[in-house]
Amino acid sequence: MLTNVKKLDKVLQNTQDYRTQWETSHKNMITLTLEQLITDAGIQGEVVINDNYEGLEAISLALQTKDSGIYERISDKTKRALIRNGGVLTYHQLFNGKIGILIGYPYIEGIGQPKMPKTIEIVRPEELKEIHVLRHVEMFMDEIAEWEDFDDDKDATHTIGFHRTATISNPEES
Repeated sequence: MLTNVKKLDKVLQNTQDYRTQWETSHKNMITLTLEQLITDAGIQGEVVINDNYEGLEAISLALQTKDSGIYERISDKTKRALIRNGGVLTYHQLFNGKIGILIGYPYIEGIGQPKMPKTIEIVRPEELKEIHVLRHVEMFMDEIAEWEDFDDDKDATHTIGFHRTATISNPEES
């Protein structure tokens, strides 16, 4: 029992330490790295900080929200643009102070449901360095490019038609 109490005490102390690391270093490092990448790479997006709840803050690289190029016809002379929300790469504090990194995919308002976010990884603050943020942004850009360039030729596991697994033997061979 004493071992379990010590383990819990260690976990709770880690949570406090992780939250301190977020506040004193990681929040700033992530923000500055993303802002620098926006400038250097010409990414059309912005850094958004959600700090409504201390201890559950999030920093996102949010790609542009813009006109999707799809319009709803209201009348012969009137149409309404459907808005395309760009994807987001988010670094967020978890309840235990660790940092979750996820990708939120773009979506067009009024057309279907957004794709579920993809968790890239969950890390302790000391495991997250600037080089990892660069890698995450690269992965994010690849994922969004794949989403934008979607077609049915890329995933053979979703083919249309019958999926036969059994073989039919030739009755004449028996």
